[in-house]
Amino acid sequence: MQSIPSSAAARQAQPAAAARPQNDAFVRIENVVKKFGDSTAVDNVNLTIA
Repeated sequence: MQSIPSSAAARQAQPAAAARPQNDAFVRIENVVKKFGDSTAVDNVNLTIA
């Protein structure tokens, strides 16, 4: 018989990512702007990771 460390058991008990509602993003970044002096490197960038 093999024992499973409690941390491994906890990871296995986590719900799958597909169980989250579709509109519930894992990471959401909105309206990012990055400027270097007078130059704009990034303007109004949005990123959603589900």
